[in-house]
Amino acid sequence: MNFRLLKFLSNPKFIYLFLIISSFLGLLNSVLLLNKGSPHGYYLERQAGYTLTCVILLITFHRYVIFALYKVHDWAKKPLHLYPKKCVLFTLLILIGTYQSKVFLGFWFAGIAGWDYSNYKLKQRPVPKNFKKLTVPKFLQKAVIEQNAQFLHYPGHLPGSAVFLHYSDGQVLPTNNELLGVVFPDYLLKPGFSEDKAMQSSLLSMIQHNLIERKNDKRFLLPLSIAYPPHTPYMFISYKDYPDAKSLQGVSWWSILVEIKGENTPEVVSGEMLYSVGEII
Repeated sequence: MNFRLLKFLSNPKFIYLFLIISSFLGLLNSVLLLNKGSPHGYYLERQAGYTLTCVILLITFHRYVIFALYKVHDWAKKPLHLYPKKCVLFTLLILIGTYQSKVFLGFWFAGIAGWDYSNYKLKQRPVPKNFKKLTVPKFLQKAVIEQNAQFLHYPGHLPGSAVFLHYSDGQVLPTNNELLGVVFPDYLLKPGFSEDKAMQSSLLSMIQHNLIERKNDKRFLLPLSIAYPPHTPYMFISYKDYPDAKSLQGVSWWSILVEIKGENTPEVVSGEMLYSVGEII
């Protein structure tokens, strides 16, 4: 049985077809996500370029590829150490297949190829001439961490985002998307999502549940000190002094503009609510 499976796994035509299909699936995955307007377009374009190159090379140099795979097949056919060989081949096929196709197996994900920080740019920009500060809700200022302004060495405007929890007693306090408990919330938080009442209700319940856990220093029923961290890094917020999570009535997401004033306190000079769920006071 071991020898039969080994012969199948090391069959050059099978491996070659496997490489072509997994590379094509990776290309298809990138194209479909780009077509849906993924916020990670820059990286997906690079990933698509990589997988397309792999498909072209595999087809163009198929004779050389199959010749190399026959070498692997000859090694696998030798009737020695069959079980270790089977494990090596099976593991390599999983690693290569998931890397090329970007298939998520639940316990292993290859990630997005080309993901680096080469496309990151400084968001701070000079204050436009004749700029007039807008009247904004006072609670937006709570999203600004004043001490962080020391790392910004010249005046200007800095755009950013903010999230707020709205309680039944009128308190509005800052939070971040860590409470959502999902990877890449940008896929979820897009125009039109808040019109779905069922989605609103589920999202608010999920945030409320996670808020209860964070107030007890827990995540997934485990203490925060040993719980698996969220995939996307967020600034830590202590919710111990926040009101009872059961009094949470709504959540709002904002686009804000902060004016950096040297040694003076940074000030929110513009704000626009993008989305909301529940009741916003």
